[in-house]
Amino acid sequence: MNLELNVMEYVELLREVIENEDKESFIDNILSKYEKTKCVFHLTLSLSHKAEIEQVIKKSDNTSLGLYIQRLVQSKGKRDPIIYMKANLSKDYWNKLINNRIENPSKYRMIRIGLALNLDCEEMNNLLKKAGHSFTNNNKDSLLIWFFDKNIYDINFIDEVMIKYDIEPIFNS
Repeated sequence: MNLELNVMEYVELLREVIENEDKESFIDNILSKYEKTKCVFHLTLSLSHKAEIEQVIKKSDNTSLGLYIQRLVQSKGKRDPIIYMKANLSKDYWNKLINNRIENPSKYRMIRIGLALNLDCEEMNNLLKKAGHSFTNNNKDSLLIWFFDKNIYDINFIDEVMIKYDIEPIFNS
């Protein structure tokens, strides 16, 4: 039995449900059909499915967070010391991060790296996703998204605005 046949049988049974007025005998009939066929759905993996699955796997990004950050730094034409100092990170933390020795880097450290790299909103979202985070619907994140949308990367200005609106700053905390 293939999937198409089972789907067609299912559609036919649904049509019968809609048209049938004697619900009780219909249910008995369905149960007997179920017992006879066991209504097993089999999905056979055709060659086209295999090719599609291989494409999906190829497209998935298995790049480590450390390598991803290194590529971002390189693509922005920046140097590591400038980024980790601007992001208010220690050299030791930075080295652990890019060498994948930090399992769960904090969301706001990732955002500070994004600001230091002058990432746009999409790039920042991708970095957060790679680190296992995302922006949430709160005042702090909403304001940070606004800064990224407006290409505002001035650390002092960002913290001043956050403090002005009683939001914990991300650099001077």
